[in-house]
Amino acid sequence: MFDFIKKNYFAYLLYFAILIEIIFVLYFSFTTKNILQYIFSLMLIILFTFPLGISISILLFREKTLSEIIVLGICAGLPLTAGVWGVLTYSLIPFHPSIYLGSIFLISIILLLITKIKYKKILCQENINYKEICLPVIVFIVGFLWHALMQANNNVPFDCDAQSANYIEILMKYQGYPAISPFLTSETVSIAYPPTFHTLVVLTSIIKNSAVHKECMAITIICGSYFVLAVYLLAYYLSQKNHVIAFFAGMLTLNRAYLTNYNDGNTTEMLAFLCVVVFIIFLLHAFEESNWIKSFTLASIAGFIFSHAALSQTEIFQWYLISMAFFIVTFLISKRINCKKDYLVLLISMFVCGICVLPWFFHSINNFDKNALGKLSDKEATELILSLTYWHSYTILILSMIGLIMLLLKRDKIGVFIVTHVH
Repeated sequence: MFDFIKKNYFAYLLYFAILIEIIFVLYFSFTTKNILQYIFSLMLIILFTFPLGISISILLFREKTLSEIIVLGICAGLPLTAGVWGVLTYSLIPFHPSIYLGSIFLISIILLLITKIKYKKILCQENINYKEICLPVIVFIVGFLWHALMQANNNVPFDCDAQSANYIEILMKYQGYPAISPFLTSETVSIAYPPTFHTLVVLTSIIKNSAVHKECMAITIICGSYFVLAVYLLAYYLSQKNHVIAFFAGMLTLNRAYLTNYNDGNTTEMLAFLCVVVFIIFLLHAFEESNWIKSFTLASIAGFIFSHAALSQTEIFQWYLISMAFFIVTFLISKRINCKKDYLVLLISMFVCGICVLPWFFHSINNFDKNALGKLSDKEATELILSLTYWHSYTILILSMIGLIMLLLKRDKIGVFIVTHVH
């Protein structure tokens, strides 16, 4: 018996860590304002977004272990589901939970039927790796607690922009989107705020029958938690499935430079950051996939997810779009390039992104600040080299630089893109 325990002591250590986290979550649920509400919102979001995420993961990542498929399904489910809902909203589909939830479950069922996989066999696989399940769960729960405690006792979101956004959310809830008639006359007001984040907020608010501004905080926290998980996964694949590097990458995401980038809680930005990281994960797999059809499918999904960085928070999207433009050139220094296939992957990804973003952009262009595109110096806060004063620990900075050097030496395609973005 002792030999068995000794052999599996690390697994028990991970289980114990998760148990301690759950105890902390329960403790703060009953001792701190708002935490219990955030947990209910998190459970709803996982329930509503996991079906689409897991169905796409099963369809496109059959070669991965069941534990990897589950974690990928959780991580990709939120941006994919929020993206579908954002498109439905902007397409003026009646804003009713049964329509929006029904569409997600219908798409998920269709995708699962397409896979033609014997689900009983999948569920009975013995290749579930406790590290592949426990470590991302630990990172995810820490991310949730970290974000939740930042806004635990707040009555309204930190973000000043979110205050005005709440007005838009209320109008979405009771009037419609993207045109509203606040005075019930023929006059309408065009809304330039992108739909994806707010659709997620308002839908959760309707289902829970809760205040919109409370769900604005809850969805911000949840998106931040998913972002930490997405960073873990990205580092996991970049490091050739090194659990230690992935764990520290996820945990180090919770640093001052990221959390106080806007000094206001990062409302819509959180979903945009999540979309970008999941976009990079899908683009990474699109580059590495040898089957062209599957590669182009991954590229299309990557483009769809990337578009919802724009339809959540346009400024985040703008940073990465500029990086993508430079990447098309710096891409050539990557190792093992298949120029024809790789550039087709980039083209398909950006084409799908353009199909989703451009209609909204042209509809809302009159409401944009005409000088916004020229204020590139205002976008330096999240760039590593130019943000030294924002870092509370040079240990994080040194580790980041070591990671960048490793990516440059390795020179895989996604690594070159990340280094290009950091500039």
